[in-house]
Amino acid sequence: MLIRPPRALYVYTVTALFLLGGVGNRFLFAQDIQGVDSDDLVGGAGTLSAQPVRQQHRPRRERASASANSQSAQAREQASASARAGRESERAQRASSRPVKRKTGDRSSRETARARETRTTTARETATATRPAQPAEPVLSAEDYNDQGDQFFDAGQYAKAVDAYRQAVRLKPDYAESYNSLGDSYFNLGRNEEAVEAYKQAVRIKPDWDEPYSGLADAYLNLKREADAIEAYRQVIRLKPNDATAQYDLATLYYTAGRYGEAVEPLKQTTRLDPQNVEAFHHLGVAYTSLGQFKDAAEAYKQTIRIKPDDAEAYYNLGVAHYNAGNYNEAVDAYKQALRLNPNLPEVQSNLGDAYSKLNRYAEAAEAYKQAISNKPTAEDYSNLGWAYSKSARYEEAVVAYRHAVRLKPDDGESYSNLGYALGRLKRWNEAIDALKQAIRLKADDAEAYSNLGWAYNNTGRHAEAVAPLKQAIRLKPDYAIAHFNIGISHSRLGQHAEAVAAFQEAIRLKADWPEAHNNLGYAYGSLGRWKESISEHKEATRLKPDYAGAYFNLGYAYLKNGDKKEAVEQYNILQRLNPELAKKLYVLIYKKLPRQTA
Repeated sequence: MLIRPPRALYVYTVTALFLLGGVGNRFLFAQDIQGVDSDDLVGGAGTLSAQPVRQQHRPRRERASASANSQSAQAREQASASARAGRESERAQRASSRPVKRKTGDRSSRETARARETRTTTARETATATRPAQPAEPVLSAEDYNDQGDQFFDAGQYAKAVDAYRQAVRLKPDYAESYNSLGDSYFNLGRNEEAVEAYKQAVRIKPDWDEPYSGLADAYLNLKREADAIEAYRQVIRLKPNDATAQYDLATLYYTAGRYGEAVEPLKQTTRLDPQNVEAFHHLGVAYTSLGQFKDAAEAYKQTIRIKPDDAEAYYNLGVAHYNAGNYNEAVDAYKQALRLNPNLPEVQSNLGDAYSKLNRYAEAAEAYKQAISNKPTAEDYSNLGWAYSKSARYEEAVVAYRHAVRLKPDDGESYSNLGYALGRLKRWNEAIDALKQAIRLKADDAEAYSNLGWAYNNTGRHAEAVAPLKQAIRLKPDYAIAHFNIGISHSRLGQHAEAVAAFQEAIRLKADWPEAHNNLGYAYGSLGRWKESISEHKEATRLKPDYAGAYFNLGYAYLKNGDKKEAVEQYNILQRLNPELAKKLYVLIYKKLPRQTA
C-alpha cells in the first residue's frame, strides 16, 4: 500500500529558537516526521515497497483462447467459482461436440448368409426327404450378425445395429469386436450406461485393444464420471503411447478438472507428437501459469505464437507469463503486440500499466491506466492510476483518481488508505485522517492504515492520539519498521524519551541503514543526557547520509553538551557548506553570539 508518512525530527532544547531540522520550509530541530524524497523509507508501507499493497495486479489475469476447449486459468484463484464454472462449461462443450462414432477400420470380407451355401449336404438331403421342397431358412452365424450390425451402423440405424450385435455376441460370447461395436451403437443412441457395459465386455475379452478403452472414456464423460474417463484414457495411452489424440484427451480432462500438474505431461506429449496443435500449447501455458512456472508458460505461449502469429490473446498471455516471471520489459513488448493486433482486447492496458509500474515508468503507467479507464472504468484501474500519480508526486491528480476508485467501490479500504496518504502529502490533514479512519473501518487488520493515521496525527501535533493507532499497527505487523519509527516520534514529542529510545532501536534493528532513525535515536539519547550514545547515533546518520544537515547540527550540539567544543566547531564548518542557516544557529549555541557578518 502506498503510504509514506513524513520524517519526524526532534528537539534537544525547550528554547523555541533552537527548533531545527524538518519538513519543507519549517524547521523543528533535528529530524521531524519525514517523507519528502521518494527514496526515503519513512511513514508507511508505500515507502518500503515499489508499489502499494493493491499492486499485486492481475498478475494472473490470463485470457482463454476463443476455441471450445480453452478457458482462462487464474494463478491466484484456481478454486474460484468462476474457474469452476469455466471448467463445467468446457466439459459440457466437450461432451456436446463429441462426434457420433463411426466404423473406421477395414472389415474382413465375409459372405452373407444369403450368398452362402447351406452348411452340409447331409442337412440339405435330410430336409428334402422329410418335407416338400421349399426355400431353406438361412442359418446366420455370429459373423453374419456382426456384418448386418455394421451395415445398419453405417446407415445410421443404430437401434437395428444394436439388435444385430446382440445376436452376434449371443452366438459368440467372446466376440470382442461385436461388443465394441455394440458399445458404439449404444453410445450413438445416448444410452451411455449400456455402452459402458458393452465396452467393458470387449476389454475383458481383449484387454490389449485400445478401441474399447477409448469408447469407455467417451461414455464415462457423457455420464460425468471424469475419474473413470481419466483411467480409461490412461489405458489407451498405455497401449498406444504415441497417440496424440489420446494424450490430448487425457490432458484436457485433467485441465478441465483444474488438475494442472497432471495435465502437463500429456500436454507435453501432445505437443511432441503434434507440434502444430495450437490449443495444446495454449493449455500447456495456462497449466504452467497456474503452477507458478512462468518461464515455462512463456515458452509454451511462444510456440502458440509460432503457429498462430496473429493471435492477440497469445501475446497477452505471453505478457502475463513474463510479468509473473519478473521480466517486465518483455511483458511490455508482449502487451504492445497484443494491442497492435487487437486494440480492444480487455485488460491489456491495465496489465501494461502494471508492467510499466514495475519498471518505475510511472508516466507511461498512468497513460496506460487512463486508456484502460476510457475503455472500461474500474475501481482497480482508478486506484492504480492514483498510485502512479503518487509515485510521480502528482498528489492532486492522485486524490481525484482515488476518489473515483472509492466511488466505484465504496468498500475498498486500500484505496481509502492510499487516498489518506495522498491527502497527507498535500497537508490536508483533517481530510487525510477521515480517509484513514474509513480505511480502518473497512479493513480492521490494515497495519499500514493504522500507521498512516498515526503519521497524520503526529503532523497535526496530536501526538497522544497517534500512539494508539501506531501500537495497533505494530500489533498487526510486529516487524513494521515505519510504525516503530513513527511511535518513536510520538513518544519523543510527549517527552517519553525512554520509550522513544526503545522504539527507534527496534526500527533500526529492522532497518539498520536508516539515517533518520539513527538521528532520532541520537536525539532520544540526548534527551536522557546520554551524550556519548547520542554522538554515536548522529555520526552513523551522517555516515549513511553525508549531506544530512539536520544530523550534522544535532551531532555538533551533542559534542558541545559532551564538552567537546572542537568537534562541535567542525560540524559548524561542515554545515556552512550544507545549510548556512543551520550553521548560523549552531554558531550561536557554540559562541553565544551571532556570527560576524561578511561583506
